[in-house]
Amino acid sequence: MFGSGRVKQAERVAEDAWEALVDAVESAGDAARSAGKRSKKLAGKAQDRVGSATDEAVYRASAAYDALAGRRAALPWGLILTVAVAGAVAGFVAARVAERAIEAASRELPPADDDPADALAAPLEPRPDEI
Repeated sequence: MFGSGRVKQAERVAEDAWEALVDAVESAGDAARSAGKRSKKLAGKAQDRVGSATDEAVYRASAAYDALAGRRAALPWGLILTVAVAGAVAGFVAARVAERAIEAASRELPPADDDPADALAAPLEPRPDEI
């Protein structure tokens, strides 16, 4: 009978210790996952920076090699085509704006009294300074 109280107390202490251990392990796991995510994010940023620097270095080295070999650089056809299309669109828009401006100006002007067709049909009269 004396041992049953001690056994229950020992079981409670063991159970509390086990729960504390499980909580500590879970907390450590969460911290490790968090640190892993942060380090992965930082490594990804570093890789992007190094990768872009590597790409630029390869491009420049290739261009230098081609220049030393006497090869000309390729024309940027994509850029040329883009600028040509943008110019065509700008010209089209400018033509439409000018057309509408002319229409608006012709609506605001009063109608002409003299019809050019009447002037062509009338006989020619000498000017006073020609007589």
